[in-house]
Amino acid sequence: MENILYQKVSIINGIGPKYEKYLNNIGIRTVRDLFYYTPYDYEDRRNPVLLRDTKINEKNLIKIKIYKEPKLIKTRGKLTILITEGYDESGKIEIKWFNQSYIKNKISVNKTYYLYGKIIEEKGRYSITNPEFSLNLGDRMGIIYPKYSLTKGLTNNFMLKIIKRLFKDYYKNLEEIIPKEVSNIYNLASRKEAIKNIHYPNDFKKLKKAIEYVEIEKLVLMQIAFEKRKQIIRDNISTRINVDSNMNKIVNKLPFKLTLDQKKVLDEIFHDMKKEKPMNRLLQGDVGSGKTIVAFLTLINICLKGYQGALMVPTEVLAKQHFDKFNEIFGYLNLGVEVLYSSLKSDKKREVLDKIKNGKTSIVIGTHSLIQESVEYSNLAYIITDEQHRFGVAQRSSLMNKGKYPHNLVMSATPIPRTLAMIIYNDLDISTIKTSPPGRKDIKTYTINQNNKAKLYEFLKKRISMGEQAYIVSPIIEDSEKLEDIKSAQKIFKNFINAGFKKDDVCLLHGKIHSEEAEKIIKKFSEGRCKILISTTVIEVGVDIKNATMMIIVNAERFGLAQLHQLRGRVGRGEKQSYCFLVSDTDNEKSKKRLDILVNTVDGFKISKEDLKLRGPGEFLGTKQSGIPEEFISFDMKTIKISKEIKEIIIKNKNKYNLYDKIYKEVVQIYKDRINIS
Repeated sequence: MENILYQKVSIINGIGPKYEKYLNNIGIRTVRDLFYYTPYDYEDRRNPVLLRDTKINEKNLIKIKIYKEPKLIKTRGKLTILITEGYDESGKIEIKWFNQSYIKNKISVNKTYYLYGKIIEEKGRYSITNPEFSLNLGDRMGIIYPKYSLTKGLTNNFMLKIIKRLFKDYYKNLEEIIPKEVSNIYNLASRKEAIKNIHYPNDFKKLKKAIEYVEIEKLVLMQIAFEKRKQIIRDNISTRINVDSNMNKIVNKLPFKLTLDQKKVLDEIFHDMKKEKPMNRLLQGDVGSGKTIVAFLTLINICLKGYQGALMVPTEVLAKQHFDKFNEIFGYLNLGVEVLYSSLKSDKKREVLDKIKNGKTSIVIGTHSLIQESVEYSNLAYIITDEQHRFGVAQRSSLMNKGKYPHNLVMSATPIPRTLAMIIYNDLDISTIKTSPPGRKDIKTYTINQNNKAKLYEFLKKRISMGEQAYIVSPIIEDSEKLEDIKSAQKIFKNFINAGFKKDDVCLLHGKIHSEEAEKIIKKFSEGRCKILISTTVIEVGVDIKNATMMIIVNAERFGLAQLHQLRGRVGRGEKQSYCFLVSDTDNEKSKKRLDILVNTVDGFKISKEDLKLRGPGEFLGTKQSGIPEEFISFDMKTIKISKEIKEIIIKNKNKYNLYDKIYKEVVQIYKDRINIS
């Protein structure tokens, strides 16, 4: 019989098809999902305070006796205002409700109510607007009140109501999955205790322990899922691929020498491919460290051995650039190489798809188009995912399913400290390129504020007059009322034109520009016909212009440190000295410290370590990095380490605890749609 926790949430009384759909929209599909739906905030409504003791401009719980008959005022704009007044032993307060005329029949003079809301004080008079109210302490007053993230159609009151029913009918079905003996080692709450205190905390210490348990349990289950995934991959039989005898000649013919790190990583990849177990490896390397050439060489080896290889990248610009770069360096080999992306003209796309299907194409470089149903491979034996954090686990799995247990390499230019990487990428072996190719000068980096913007402008004009080129990056495309303090890419572009720059010398590039037009702009900039490229972060990856020596990032405090480092990596690609200017007028000390990290080093691994110290793993990893499991987004390093230790204890002693089957069933239920582990 199926565990009740994994039955649809609609089995709970009061959740019909309409509300089931609303709950599905916020990720609640099963009974278990609802138990684990943690509130995003809690309000302390336990103890009412006197008016004189309230925290002004903050929410307070007060106990007030109404002494003035509620009066309903209707305005011309159909707005209604219900006004009354009340008092306690320390003072009086005016109470208003907007567009809630029904409350008039619920409030009576000479009765005492508990009110919860923001208290305002002006000239010694207290007021409160749209407070929640109750005659008694109970469901909403006198408690630590949970607040849930909602969507259209849901209210917090509805969530409280169905969670009350959830506990009444199904709390008894919750069983422990972390052995008590193990929980005791780390002084963890029990599962049942934690889930209860998540929704019904009676003090903040217990709430903290409850959140700690839920975070650790999530991480333990996720790591067991990745362990299982790793085991499944290794149990599959892949194609043994030896190193072709021509590879040494090809490497020796390169117009540059490989670094020791590049050679080491190549050896690791080739060693893995010789096995009948599929390779599953992460290649980490700083911006400009030479990961791409390693990827190209491994693809060439696959091709020479008679198999197909695919390189998936996040943008069309990057796909085309990799395609052009491959042909520039290795065109003399006359290998069957094609590029595939969504905006490719239909005739050309059909031709490419036919070549992939019949095996005439040995290497295909493309975007997520590579995983479309229409793409059939002849004998795909190797896949590479570049900028892997831009792709979800499901997308990478879709590409793997196109072949028969192909070897798999994922690449990342966002260095993560090894301790953290070994936990996050638990199902991958890790290779690292730390040294950059010789001959490149370090990029000089400076912070710029209002006081020295004029000097920066003069410096920019001087470098442009010397024949060099520059990027100017903004966090937004167009001006926004909500973001008045941010200069948009469009506004910066207009300012440069108004300042006398020729239209041909200044280009504007952003995500709303059609790919064909974007390609023309990139080509114009790469050929030197455009001097200044004003852009959003679409140039974060895949633009490699050796003559571009200046990167100016506007409102730099709005970007993550890893993203700033990526953007900086667009310059410094040639022999000329390059510069990066972080323009920011922020007064926030934390933001200033983060920008100073970038000023003081160009080493991506050092930057990631410092960023981790400042922000913790949650912020450091960032919610937008979809390749990183969401479970890691909110946790601190201590929690992550404890979860790893617990996972290892459980796996090592799975026969002793007799809980592993139960845990594994839970893992399958949670991750079956995200990771192929069933």
